[in-house]
Amino acid sequence: MEVVKQSLVFGLTVNVQVQETDTTSVVHCIIFKAFDEARDADYVLCNTVEELRPSTIAALRADRPFYPPPGSVLYISFGSYAHVTKQELHEIAGGVLASDARFLWVMRPDIVSSDDPDPLPEGFARAAAGRGLVVPWCCQVEVLSHAAVGGFLTHCG
Repeated sequence: MEVVKQSLVFGLTVNVQVQETDTTSVVHCIIFKAFDEARDADYVLCNTVEELRPSTIAALRADRPFYPPPGSVLYISFGSYAHVTKQELHEIAGGVLASDARFLWVMRPDIVSSDDPDPLPEGFARAAAGRGLVVPWCCQVEVLSHAAVGGFLTHCG
């Protein structure tokens, strides 16, 4: 049961609802049960932004792993033979960053015909931190069969 108090605000009488303090109520019991059952969850899906609630997210992460939701990761691979120019690679990288998508990018060392050990744009790794990973190789069948993958960017060759 909610407690209703009358308050005088700027000369007007206003009814103010205050949350009940009886923790044996049905509503409280349901909430307590939900939190208790969450302890047995395999993972936790949070509808928030980490920067808004860093201490809460850190506490949750310490107890349970965080996984990306199904279909939320973009898999990027241009196969074994495709080559792109450095300019094309920078355009693709810019698009990936602008999409704000989580991603796994398989980038062969020879994707760009140059001696540059890191052909991605300057600052790419910093901008993608926490939502993207660039690797030289992975098992494509395993990645594509994972529920988190929702898109595949490839050379279509």
